[in-house]
Amino acid sequence: MSIAEMKLDASLEAFILQNVVRLLPEPPSQRELLIQNDKLLRMSMKVERTHLLGGGSAKKMRKRWEQEAREISAQTRRVRGLAEKFFKEFLRQRGSLTNADYRAWKAKFDVGVSINKDKMKKQVYEKIAALSVENMGFLPRKRHKQQ
Repeated sequence: MSIAEMKLDASLEAFILQNVVRLLPEPPSQRELLIQNDKLLRMSMKVERTHLLGGGSAKKMRKRWEQEAREISAQTRRVRGLAEKFFKEFLRQRGSLTNADYRAWKAKFDVGVSINKDKMKKQVYEKIAALSVENMGFLPRKRHKQQ
């Protein structure tokens, strides 16, 4: 998986999680989860310029990308752990919850997130493709009416 795909996955997952968490009542762990999730969004949306044409080292650039990928992976794990804690806390407030019940709920939740993430990814790719084709001049330009 490329760094761009990893960033897209992380940002979409963080976006979905943020919207779900904000809909639910506020257990104490919600604040920390939202703070860390916002940090993940910022990290995954950060765009770095490539300095190859400006004389930068390709090796240094690749190292920066690898470091960035490691940081995003670590932050994703941190956010998932906080989300796990948040959801357990939220569901336990609503009644007794066994670990088996939680695992079943979490599996359904993960499938829903995955489906929505795939839909959003498809929309992003279609938009990129449309803009690329449009900017490359493959589509006929709209002609203005001459008077």
